[in-house]
Amino acid sequence: MAITVGVSLVAYVLVTTGIPAGLHYFEHGVIVPLHIAMSFFLTLNILICFWEIVLGMYIRQIKSEYLKLKEKYEKKPMDAVVKFFMAPVSMNDIMNPKYWTKVW
Repeated sequence: MAITVGVSLVAYVLVTTGIPAGLHYFEHGVIVPLHIAMSFFLTLNILICFWEIVLGMYIRQIKSEYLKLKEKYEKKPMDAVVKFFMAPVSMNDIMNPKYWTKVW
């Protein structure tokens, strides 16, 4: 069974939020909602920064893909979003910045 893009992103956020929260709990014995919120937004921001770096690196490819998708999904643009997040993704693709050009 292949993992989807959406599941991989949710897993990333849960793991990168859960590890700091769990370590904080084991060290101090308390769960602090502010700490969890800060961990969540920090890791989410790291992901967005990565996507912005990809945007800078592959802007021409992104523009080309965008124009093709715009034409293909002119009537239902959200179908392109759903298709991307439901697409199967390998670990190699997850680690490949070029794959993430599809986010834009």
